[in-house]
Amino acid sequence: LNLSFLSIVLRAEWNLNRDQAATITASIFAGAFLGTLVLGPMADKFGRRPIFLFTGCFISIFGFATALVSNFVSLAIIIALCGFGVGGLTVPFDIFAEFIPSGHRGKNLLFIEYFWTLGTLLVPVAAWFSFTRMDSWRLFVVLCSIPCLIATILGAFLVPESPRWLITQDRATEARRILCEAAVINGRDPERIFPVPLTLEPEHHEESRMMDLLNRKWRKLTLSLWSVWVGSAFLYYGTIQTVSQVFEKDGGTTDQRNLLGDDHHQNKY
Repeated sequence: LNLSFLSIVLRAEWNLNRDQAATITASIFAGAFLGTLVLGPMADKFGRRPIFLFTGCFISIFGFATALVSNFVSLAIIIALCGFGVGGLTVPFDIFAEFIPSGHRGKNLLFIEYFWTLGTLLVPVAAWFSFTRMDSWRLFVVLCSIPCLIATILGAFLVPESPRWLITQDRATEARRILCEAAVINGRDPERIFPVPLTLEPEHHEESRMMDLLNRKWRKLTLSLWSVWVGSAFLYYGTIQTVSQVFEKDGGTTDQRNLLGDDHHQNKY
């Protein structure tokens, strides 16, 4: 959503054409696509917590760096790098999911989306303040980067490594310590719940390929999930991108200029 607002301003500030303005938004998706392919496997190899912290720092650094750019090419590159970090935002979900019993996993993972919604609602507030009160798109991107930085700092102190991942790496002692701390917080006796030695229940592992998702056993589930996610992403991001069209017509309407500030056509940066 912040890129929808940003593309409106920069199209006027830097005299960008429609293709360039669209590229600003598209670059973050290109980065996220690559980031997902890279950071997901890295989380399996090096641990969920390190990649989570790396992702938060990566997004924060390049989010703030966006405020320093002065041309279209550097902006597209910085946003793509920021998108690379966005591709790793699935890793915190892994940490959370691996702490929760399967019977409560769906409901609790859904609760996280309320924070996403809250953040989305705050973006227009930041846009209103930055564009109409301060007349600064650079302030806008800084304000949008602050929550990620705060979350990363808090995560460094509050988010432990996934006990399940630790056990798969033969680090059962560390996993038990984390689980015992959680048990104490919840008023339970850790010695009774987590006796030594701590092991995972036996799991059946089998080799598989991508195309196995479409065999008779998994085809219905795979196609259902793909349809839900494609439809959800299409509607959500399509709606978000439409926001910019509401405030843009033939190079800028009176309402758009009022939204972005009376002087937004002046090249102040």
